[in-house]
Amino acid sequence: MTIVLLTVFIFVTAGLLFSKQIRKLHYGLYVFAGIIALVIDEANIISLGYVPFGIFLVVMFTGALDKGIIRKKLNTVRAEYAIIGFIMLLPHALGYLLYFLDEFSLFDIPLSFYPGVIATLVFIPLTITSFRFIRKLMKYQDWKKVHRYAYLGYSMIFLHLLLIDNERFYMYLGIYITYVILRIPDMIKYYKKIKAKKAIKVTT
Repeated sequence: MTIVLLTVFIFVTAGLLFSKQIRKLHYGLYVFAGIIALVIDEANIISLGYVPFGIFLVVMFTGALDKGIIRKKLNTVRAEYAIIGFIMLLPHALGYLLYFLDEFSLFDIPLSFYPGVIATLVFIPLTITSFRFIRKLMKYQDWKKVHRYAYLGYSMIFLHLLLIDNERFYMYLGIYITYVILRIPDMIKYYKKIKAKKAIKVTT
């Protein structure tokens, strides 16, 4: 967990101090992350998932923070971080996919494998639509609908982690519960908005 927390610290600090530079050099950062992902061929802090998990934690909790200078700063690089996080996730996802399919039959694969696959599949369209030039081609409401599936992706990540047999179970559970609690005001606001729209349709 030390690597995860260190990753969170580095990316939060970079986002607060160098947000403009990150946005300006985002394609270079994507290429750099892609090169790292391509050259990885053994177990390390990236292929084991520690670094991408730390990046996704920053992306997750940025959206859950109250309005303020920290959220404002990190929000400007949230899309860039999400893309970098997914690129860094690929060695982990593809490595374990090939390993489990090679070593196990479909029905003998550990349960933790399946939510991991679902999370990866969910994040593919989310990552594609996080690129600025793609986002500009979409209506905001359509983009928003796609990115609501991020909650499913985050939930699958934590279910994946919770199903892995290790001593960090309660730590992962605590992080996820904290995220859900922070998101409750937004959930209530969204529910009221949907309810209001339905009420308008009924009256018209």
